Amino acid sequence: MLIPYGDPGAEDTSKRLKHCEKWLLSHGDDAALQLAMGRLCASEKLWGKAKSHLVKSLELEPTVGGYDSLGQLLERQGEIDTSLVCFRNALRLSQGKTPEPLPSGPQKLLSAESGDDPN
Repeated sequence: MLIPYGDPGAEDTSKRLKHCEKWLLSHGDDAALQLAMGRLCASEKLWGKAKSHLVKSLELEPTVGGYDSLGQLLERQGEIDTSLVCFRNALRLSQGKTPEPLPSGPQKLLSAESGDDPN
């Protein structure tokens, strides 16, 4: 079975995160790479970085996986209302519908306290 590079459940998360950081220097506008970075950062409990990469991924290309990942992150942080909008957007995209704007908007989402904790 093939495991996606950004899958946080696979081994060597920190090693893959370092590789992605290098790739990001020349491919910062790649939505899939931003999504992988967001997922890997979340698995390492780098909440602010994870949120930043997930939001950037969605700005570049809204995807079911992107909204689902951001929804899970926001849910863990107690941002239930916004997480529910993300989950609904994932469902809307899977049905071929346009996603709705997030209630706090991308910039406000990123300016909220992130509480990064490398431990």
